[in-house]
Amino acid sequence: MGLVLLSTMPVVDAQCGGIAVDIDFSSITNPAVQMEWRDANGATYTGSSIPAGVTDSTGGAFPRGSVRWKSIGYFQDTSFDVLVTVVNTPSNYADTAVHLLVGSSA
Repeated sequence: MGLVLLSTMPVVDAQCGGIAVDIDFSSITNPAVQMEWRDANGATYTGSSIPAGVTDSTGGAFPRGSVRWKSIGYFQDTSFDVLVTVVNTPSNYADTAVHLLVGSSA
């Protein structure tokens, strides 16, 4: 099964004063969104989904690669990306926490 998210969701980070942003992974409703991933060897791929059955050593992203969604939302007129990685040794886990770092997609 490939990794695909087709949804829009509001994200609120109370630590930033309760600022809300909309995140839209769908290229239908957000034509600027792009998806790219890196495998364990650092090769970069682009597309709308990671092919089913691949691993990080055969063109997939996890566990030693990463996935980046570009331009999935805007904050103060600046687009931002979401980067997903898997840590080697988890130190903390909460299924309800969302931490958002805002930066330019350029």
